[in-house]
Amino acid sequence: MGKTTRLIAITGGIGSGKSVVSKVLLSMGKHVYDCDSRAKSIVDSSAEIKMRIACEVSAEAVGPDGVVDRAKLAEVVFADRNALNRLNAIVHAAVIDDIENWRVGLPDNTDTAWVESAIIYESGIDRIVDCVWLVEAPEDLRIKRVMARNGVSADDVKKRIDAQNRTCDYVRHSCIQTILNDSLAPLLPQIQRLLQK
Repeated sequence: MGKTTRLIAITGGIGSGKSVVSKVLLSMGKHVYDCDSRAKSIVDSSAEIKMRIACEVSAEAVGPDGVVDRAKLAEVVFADRNALNRLNAIVHAAVIDDIENWRVGLPDNTDTAWVESAIIYESGIDRIVDCVWLVEAPEDLRIKRVMARNGVSADDVKKRIDAQNRTCDYVRHSCIQTILNDSLAPLLPQIQRLLQK
């Protein structure tokens, strides 16, 4: 069996700039797995996962045509913490399996690949990565970014940041490198420096 590609997680709170770091890496020809888009694709394409969501989370969230009603699903899980936990258990396990399959399918000469996720500990991704790149930015800048991107109020963004702060613990991995994503700290030199480590 050949060597295993090293995995690095890219994480950080909403508006910190995780996706920007991923885009820089992709522009450099690196391999990056986007957990958000892949999770949606996995749920949409897996009859087994849709059946489990219907049986274990909410029958109303999966239509007779097999399409997941995301608005209904969100309504159910945000009103019921147990339902959210059941949904997360289903989706997170599927994403971990998908990451491992993706890693196996990378070109043989791939030394390192990246996994972008806001919830590396809650999802269990921290257990399969070798290091964590934590993307940080001042809160006022994060609020402005999300307001511009999502067309929401500052209060809505602040609530999401506060909710993440209550549930996120970014310092539990033995290898953490911090990237400051603000106007005074250009990203490219920071990423290039980390790539040389």
